[in-house]
Amino acid sequence: MDYNSDENNKNSKPAGSFIKNLPPFAYVIIVLGIIFFLYQVIGAGLAVAAAGADFEKNIPIARIVLSFGEFMFILAPTIFFTRLQTADLKGTFRFNIPNPLLVMLAILGIILIQPILQGYMSLQTYILDHIPFIQGILKELKSIFDLVEETTMKLVKSYSPFEFAIVVFVIGVTPAICEEMLFRGFVLKNLEKVAKAN
Repeated sequence: MDYNSDENNKNSKPAGSFIKNLPPFAYVIIVLGIIFFLYQVIGAGLAVAAAGADFEKNIPIARIVLSFGEFMFILAPTIFFTRLQTADLKGTFRFNIPNPLLVMLAILGIILIQPILQGYMSLQTYILDHIPFIQGILKELKSIFDLVEETTMKLVKSYSPFEFAIVVFVIGVTPAICEEMLFRGFVLKNLEKVAKAN
């Protein structure tokens, strides 16, 4: 029996040991930085390149690229970096059927909070419109926000049942899958490790 090879195997670090030795909070910050760059820079660049100069004619392409960007630049890296850290993907991403009562309470909460949010937005707009010393800055920012809102409205408008299904997939289903896996799965699981360590 070769004892030297056994000794070498004990001293050599396994694959992914650097990642496993990182503190969970530091790992979350690194991964979020990478995903932010991938989605916000590369994904946005692809969306702009795909839509081209005439955005209104290329809205269907922009929708597809946005959905593709979420899956490729948020979901895929999330799964990749989670797998580097642990083999327990089911435990990290919490693939469990939710309690129906909790689902109903969440839906009820969303419905009830809408009027409150509308009132808050109206109050916020009123206050911002009546602050005298920042009107110039606000006008510039408002024009940017109006442009973003106008673009978003073009993306979510639909004129047929098929187009409505695509909009629901791009705006509702895709973020629900990708962002939940990232934040409720990967980020929350690592933050729970930080809380347990303290």
